[in-house]
Amino acid sequence: VGANRFALLMAFAMGGRQSSSDDAALWRRLPTAWIHLLLVESRHVYLAAACWYHLVNTINARCSMIEHQIDISPIERYYAALYFLGYSPEARVVFNGGETLVLPDQHITDQGVNVPWIVIAWTVPIGAMFLMAFILFRFATLGVRDFGSMRYLHFTWHLAREPPYRYAVAFMSLGPLLLPVVWFVQVLWYTEGSEMYTNLAVMRDCTSSGIILLFSLNLLAFPSAVVHRWTDTDLLSLQFRRSCLSLLLQSNYSFGAKLVDALWTAQHGDMSRLERYASEPGQAEKVLQMARRAQLEEVRARKDAELVRLRRSSSSDSDTSKSDHHGDGESSSPGVAHSSSAAPGKE
Repeated sequence: VGANRFALLMAFAMGGRQSSSDDAALWRRLPTAWIHLLLVESRHVYLAAACWYHLVNTINARCSMIEHQIDISPIERYYAALYFLGYSPEARVVFNGGETLVLPDQHITDQGVNVPWIVIAWTVPIGAMFLMAFILFRFATLGVRDFGSMRYLHFTWHLAREPPYRYAVAFMSLGPLLLPVVWFVQVLWYTEGSEMYTNLAVMRDCTSSGIILLFSLNLLAFPSAVVHRWTDTDLLSLQFRRSCLSLLLQSNYSFGAKLVDALWTAQHGDMSRLERYASEPGQAEKVLQMARRAQLEEVRARKDAELVRLRRSSSSDSDTSKSDHHGDGESSSPGVAHSSSAAPGKE
C-alpha cells in the first residue's frame, strides 16, 4: 500500500511539473511583447489624447452652462458632504430657471471663431495616431514577440530619442500651447460684458488641467529612463524572466531600473537579484559577463566619439586662426608696397 501511495504521489508530482512546463511553453508562445507595448508602454499616449479630448469639451460645456445659469456646484457639495462627512441634507437644485436648454443645430463654419478650434483640437489626435503608427512600424521591423527580451527593452530605451517620435510629440504639444493664446485673443476681440467674464473664469479654472497635460507631454518626449547603447548581439538575444502581473502593470522603465540595479549588485558579489531575472538557472554569471563586455564597448565608443569631436574642434580652431592670420597679412601687404613705391619719389 505504501509503495502504491508513493507511486501515486510521484505520478502526481510529475504530472504537476509537466502541466507547469506546458503552461510555461504556452506562455512563451503568446505575443507578450505586442500586448505589453500596446497596454503598458503606450498608455501615456492614450492618456494624453483622452485628457485633451476632455479638456476641449469641458471648456465649451462650462461656458454654455454658466451662460444659462446652470450651476452644478450644489450637487458637488452634496456628494462631497455625503462621502467625506457621512451625511448630506436634502437639496433641491433648479437649472436654467426651470426652462429647457436648447442647443442649436450648427456647423463649425457657421461661426468663424469656431474654425481655429477644430484645427487646434485635432493636433493631439493626429499627432497621437502618427506616433502610434511609427511605434508599431518600428516594432514590427524588430521581430520580437517576448516582452522579456533584452532587444525589446533596448528598443523602448531608445524609442523616445528617434526624430519621428519627437516630431510627433512636438506636434501633439501644439494644441495645448496654441489653445490658450487663440482663446484669449478671441475673448478680447469678440466678447464683452458677462460673456467675456464667463470665458475668463473658465480659462482660469482650466489652466491647471492644461499645465498638467503639457507636463505629461514633456515626460512623453523626454523620459527619465536609463539608457545604454548596448549593441552586443549575445546580450540583446537574452530573455529575462517577467511575471504575468508585469505584463499588465510593469513598464520597461521600471524593469530596466531593476535590471541595472541587479547588474550593479552582481558586479559586487551579490548574484541573488540577477538570478531572479535570469531565464535559466545558473545564467546570471553569463549575463553579467555579457553586460560587462557591452558596457566596456559603450564606454570605448563614447571615448572615441569624444576624441573625434575634440579633433574636429581643434582643427576648426586651427583653420580659423590661419584664416585670421592670412587676412592680416593681406591687409598689411598693400601698405608695404605703397611705401616702397614712394621711396623713389623721396630720392
